Amino acid sequence: MAMERYSVLLVEDSKMDQLAFMQIVKSENLPYDYRIASSVAEAKRVMVEKSFDAIVSDFNLGDGNAFDIINAAHDLPVVITTGSGDEETAVKAMKLGACDYLIKDDKYNYLKMLPVTVEHAINYKGAARLTRILTQTIMGVSDSVCITDMSDQIIFANEAFCKMYGCQSTDQIIGSKSASFRQDVTVETESSICTDSKRTDDEYYCKRKDGATFVVSSSETVIRDENRSEIAIARISRDITAKKNTEREREKLLQELQDALSKVRMLSGLLPICASCKKIRDEEGEWKVLEEYIVNHSEADFSHGLCLDCAEKLYPGIHGKGNCGHKSFKDINKKAG
Repeated sequence: MAMERYSVLLVEDSKMDQLAFMQIVKSENLPYDYRIASSVAEAKRVMVEKSFDAIVSDFNLGDGNAFDIINAAHDLPVVITTGSGDEETAVKAMKLGACDYLIKDDKYNYLKMLPVTVEHAINYKGAARLTRILTQTIMGVSDSVCITDMSDQIIFANEAFCKMYGCQSTDQIIGSKSASFRQDVTVETESSICTDSKRTDDEYYCKRKDGATFVVSSSETVIRDENRSEIAIARISRDITAKKNTEREREKLLQELQDALSKVRMLSGLLPICASCKKIRDEEGEWKVLEEYIVNHSEADFSHGLCLDCAEKLYPGIHGKGNCGHKSFKDINKKAG
């Protein structure tokens, strides 16, 4: 497999050190495409013309020092080379952004450490860049994100987490137990175990700083180190209170509708009715009187009385009594109306 090649800028005003660098690259067959600059000004010009993966710079330069290179390098990994006794200066350079430093010696043995040092600097800077990108991305997402150690202590929280729990800043959250933001009551639990990490999807009640409760949907993933040991838990949560309220309202309406439908049993279709006695044949073949059939197949009930024709027919003598004179029930009814 081909070795990955790096583009390296050497900033060195000593010709001897320049030759020593070129010799070590050649003798060790280092995968470097390199350029050499003898001053800060030349280095700045070269950096405009070409992009590099790493910079190796002597601390003391004719028109400046390594601090100028660090400032001009922006996000590039910089390795400082300095003479013996200048370790304090090298450490200061690292605080300002240098990735590492090498102490020069008369026999140029420090260059033997160059490949490992440059590789480490590139990887370190790349990891730092990726971490920064991921952090900015996580801080900007709308979902609440928090990371806890294995003792449940919060070590990271994004702005959405602060907003959801009513906190002003992450300073109010970092170091707290994540359980302090949750209640013991779980709404629903649906767990799924992943191949590499334990992942659990839950819905549970939480409380804000002001004591108000709400429902969240949370996904939790175990983070492992290179040895597969569990080191942290990442939780991504979303406030679903409005969704839950909508679901409860919908379920309530559906139940009310179901209750209403269960009380309504409608008569429909053709009813087999006897043309003579007016009995109706039910679904079991039994002939039922009209009142019985309707009571059994609807919510209707009956209050019995007599229509005027039947009253006249059944009680013909009654209409002539009293103050009504010789009038029929129909005439009495019309007069009363």
